[in-house]
Amino acid sequence: MSSSSNLNKFQVNWFDPLGWLLFRKLRFNVVRIVILQLALATFEILVLYSRYSNYTLQLSHYIYVYVIVPIFWIYYTTTQDRIPRLFRKMPEKQIFEVELIDDYWEYTKDVKKSFNSRYWSILASISGIVIIFINVSITWEQLQEPYRSSLEHATFVVIWFFLTCYILSLTVIREIVNIFWLYRLFHEIPIRVQLMHPDRAGGFRFIGQYFSVLTYLVIAIGYGLSIDFFIMPLINGEPIYLGPEVIFAWMLYLILVPTSFITPLWSIHQAMKQKKATVLKIISDQFNHGVNETLSSLNGDEGTISKNLEKTKELQKIYSLIEDQYPTWPLSLHQRRNLSISALIPIITSIGSLVIEYLL
Repeated sequence: MSSSSNLNKFQVNWFDPLGWLLFRKLRFNVVRIVILQLALATFEILVLYSRYSNYTLQLSHYIYVYVIVPIFWIYYTTTQDRIPRLFRKMPEKQIFEVELIDDYWEYTKDVKKSFNSRYWSILASISGIVIIFINVSITWEQLQEPYRSSLEHATFVVIWFFLTCYILSLTVIREIVNIFWLYRLFHEIPIRVQLMHPDRAGGFRFIGQYFSVLTYLVIAIGYGLSIDFFIMPLINGEPIYLGPEVIFAWMLYLILVPTSFITPLWSIHQAMKQKKATVLKIISDQFNHGVNETLSSLNGDEGTISKNLEKTKELQKIYSLIEDQYPTWPLSLHQRRNLSISALIPIITSIGSLVIEYLL
């Protein structure tokens, strides 16, 4: 069996007890996960209002349980087999210069082995416990009465929060492992970039789209920060709080947005740049050879000189075309521009809220 057909059938299973329970035993999908999260959020809010009539719920709480948490779970659910789906698309996209050889199947065996390691799940569990401990330690004094006096309610919230932290940590670990294997892939195998491909990304847009979702997830969190810390206080007539945790959150956002985009795509970006440099070098060598031929034929007939000049002009046009149009990112310029605008909106709205507060 060829490596190409092997890749078309490539499957991998993460060692993930929670994923095994939800997706194998209970047969959950994205829709059911969303319904479950919305039901849990509604249940918590109904319990709060039914037991504590004087309890006041901030809008940020609604945003967290009805928007941020479901987004985390949706991303966790839809990225279970991200790398296998990517690998299965690669042979049919014909993005490699050479036919995949049988030895390359050893690469996918290594991928399977690393993905099936139970250490990732253990690390995600430890990370979830640490996040909960740090969060409770910092915010204990600010926690409202329902969370401090009701053992049942506190237990429910802690378990729900732990599972969310677990899937978030495991998702981050998966992305790091995915980046490592993609780096190996594009570092070791020469690629074929299609200059005039309809996707305007050399035929690699399917890779860029897979990993730009992570950036949009970070941007969604940025929208939540902007609404919670800036827009809502301004609407309610309250002073905008700029404590160290708010500043830290925005600094983290400014770091994570470019990092979440560049890091997963850096290996393919470098491979595309290297391919472009190789193509330009070939054209440059031919151009230099044509110039030398033209110079050596100056004393010859005009037909030879004219022919050599036409050749060098054509090579110069091709060189300029490659220099200007050759894609070096697996996303088109239009997609990168839209991504940048989406990332800037939370920052602009936050700064605008500060300006409005100052003017008022």
